[in-house]
Amino acid sequence: NYKGMHCSICHRVCPIRNEAITLEKQTINGRAMIIPTVHSTKCTGCGTCEKHCVLEEAAIRVLPRSLGQGKA
Repeated sequence: NYKGMHCSICHRVCPIRNEAITLEKQTINGRAMIIPTVHSTKCTGCGTCEKHCVLEEAAIRVLPRSLGQGKA
C-alpha cells in the first residue's frame, strides 16, 4: 500500500477484522492512502494475514508479542 497500490487481503482474511487489523486513511507524501494497521492488543497471533499475503516476502510478520514489542 505504501507503493501506491491498494491491497487489503490481510484485513479481509483476518478472523477478527476491524479489531485486530483495520484500514486506516493516511496521507503520505501528499497522497491519500489506505494502510492496513495491526493492533497487537487485539491480534491473537493466528498468522492468517501473513499466510495470505501476496508479496514474495509477507508485509506482515507474526512474532511473539515480546519480540514484536522489542522486549526480547
